[in-house]
Amino acid sequence: MSPTVGPERWADYNARVAAGLLSNPDWDGILLDRADPNQSRLIGSSTARTIDPDQSNTLLTDYAAFDAAWNEGLRRYESQLRQMVGDEEIIFVNWGMDNFDLLNGNNYEGFPLDNGNSYRASWRQTVFGSIPAIGGYAEWMAQGQTSNLTMIETYEDDGGSDPTGSGDYDNPCDDPGFTPNYQKMRFGLTTALLNDGYFSYEINTNAGWHVPKNLRLASATD
Repeated sequence: MSPTVGPERWADYNARVAAGLLSNPDWDGILLDRADPNQSRLIGSSTARTIDPDQSNTLLTDYAAFDAAWNEGLRRYESQLRQMVGDEEIIFVNWGMDNFDLLNGNNYEGFPLDNGNSYRASWRQTVFGSIPAIGGYAEWMAQGQTSNLTMIETYEDDGGSDPTGSGDYDNPCDDPGFTPNYQKMRFGLTTALLNDGYFSYEINTNAGWHVPKNLRLASATD
């Protein structure tokens, strides 16, 4: 416990630290990753093999209570941060919960996938509809706070590290003769252009950059 601050919860600490960063005029805003709801979805699809919120060493079979508590705490954290920094600072989230009244947009990471859909829903539902507890692209453009940074972030490679292995990532950009998937890049770009959001094209969540050579976006009829 800090003798200066006194007792505080983890969310209180994070809000205080983030607000301290945003008090620096060099910072226009902050990106909150892991701001998505229902974190039990990670079990089995990542290196998270179980979640033991009570530290009981007992495997849970139902994570509904955990997810509800996570979502409630996330909303409280974002509300506290917004109250501390005011309406002018940017709070941007990655696949975040649909707290439109608190946040300056949502980042749709890894969308579209190779199959055209998103991690959470079909392409059409992600763009024009509503994803439960997250919201859709059009919804965020209409309801997110100003300045609204809602973004489509398309990945060249949908793959990732093997959750059962070393965690290393095999970057396809390093392979001899690698050719970027320009069709997928254009699909992501035109998806973003269906509204007024931003667009980003990267290799993967494990290597968030991409420098295609001699990039030609193509004409509207290609």
